[in-house]
Amino acid sequence: MNVKNLIALGAVSLLACGTPALAASAPLGYGVATSATNSDPYPFVSTTSAYRTLPDSSGVYTTMADVAPTQIDPCPSIASSGFICGATLGGSTGPGFDLKASVSSSQLLTSLTASDHSELTSHTNSRADLSKGELGAEAVTGYRHGAVGVAQFNDTLTFDIAGAAPTTLTDILISFTLDGELAGPGGRAGIRDLLRFGGANAQVYYNLDSSGLSSGFSQGGWKSYSWGGSTLGLTTFTGIYTLSGASQVLGIFNFLEADANSGGKSLYGHTSALHFTLPTGVTYSSASGVFLSAT
Repeated sequence: MNVKNLIALGAVSLLACGTPALAASAPLGYGVATSATNSDPYPFVSTTSAYRTLPDSSGVYTTMADVAPTQIDPCPSIASSGFICGATLGGSTGPGFDLKASVSSSQLLTSLTASDHSELTSHTNSRADLSKGELGAEAVTGYRHGAVGVAQFNDTLTFDIAGAAPTTLTDILISFTLDGELAGPGGRAGIRDLLRFGGANAQVYYNLDSSGLSSGFSQGGWKSYSWGGSTLGLTTFTGIYTLSGASQVLGIFNFLEADANSGGKSLYGHTSALHFTLPTGVTYSSASGVFLSAT
């Protein structure tokens, strides 16, 4: 089993929906989720630290469908193998499922073989914060190791337009920026950022490996849009979304995934941020009560 598959066993099962579909509408309710996973396929070990809030069948985030905060240290299971193995796990572990910000971190140290104790290392961090509208994820690996960091949030926003009639159309502007770097000496690294707002979406990804740098941009459902600064270091998306009537309820969802293996680095720990620009007379409230309140 390769590094990517090994990581998936820990990260995707805990994050349930795995990689979100581009075209789906943003869910209602509110929640945050973070996960940090590191692995070494040779002694077959994988660490995980995760906080995940899952929606129930109605799409609303409740305790009925929540997954408890999880931390997995695999090292005791190979204690007699001769391999060196050490794990350091941290992050949000409280018993409640209504967090509006969460963090996860994981570090893994293993030896080259059972008899050669040369050290191999990797570390992963992720964070999500509704009050700032920010996500961060980074995955840093040495030889043979793999890492995935995932962060996501969603909220429900109620927009009110002063003086609007049922047929009034009002344009608002929403943007996000992605700022960081990839490095892949001898390995690979990638980053993906997905935004869903009502029925609109926008996504960017970068991948760096031995073949070079590849990227992709996609979007749909906006009245108009633009991509600016579309480089590996800084990417900005701006979309115009049309509200209808005097009040409208919309879901917003943001997902960030950093992954790397075999010496790759995906450094987007402080980077994905959302912004609104609203015309005079347009206000909003959030189901979480804190969305973008700290910006």
